[in-house]
Amino acid sequence: LKIELFSSGVISADKGNTNCASPFVEDTVLIEYAGISGNKVQLTEGSGSITSGEIEILQDPSVSGYELEVKRATRTVLKMVLTFPSCIAPSTVPSSAPTTLPTSLPSSAPSTVPSSAPTTLPSSVPSSAPSAAPTAIPTCLADE
Repeated sequence: LKIELFSSGVISADKGNTNCASPFVEDTVLIEYAGISGNKVQLTEGSGSITSGEIEILQDPSVSGYELEVKRATRTVLKMVLTFPSCIAPSTVPSSAPTTLPTSLPSSAPSTVPSSAPTTLPSSVPSSAPSAAPTAIPTCLADE
């Protein structure tokens, strides 16, 4: 079973590899990711017979790693609970492939690409590098 909890993700199975002896080869899409509401991932009909489902995501510091509990699995409905020890640590695996589109939130990581629109506002952190265009008049001296 492979669970992808992101846009265009799926829950899929490798029915020919039930004992996990070989690398995973997706041969059946059971259900598709539809969206998220609060702490519940909504699932919608895939190419299998399952027509609806949800995965509730919980935090419990007493678990190590993660726990997956199947609450209901019928031919048409899938309900599971996925529990993590912490919901604030960053993931070591991205939830979806990176895009070339900018995000709506700024990154705290420095960029290797210069800004296309540098700011004219002073930085809150002094630079250790010399100015690229120094002025002839010092600006840090108080008026006398």
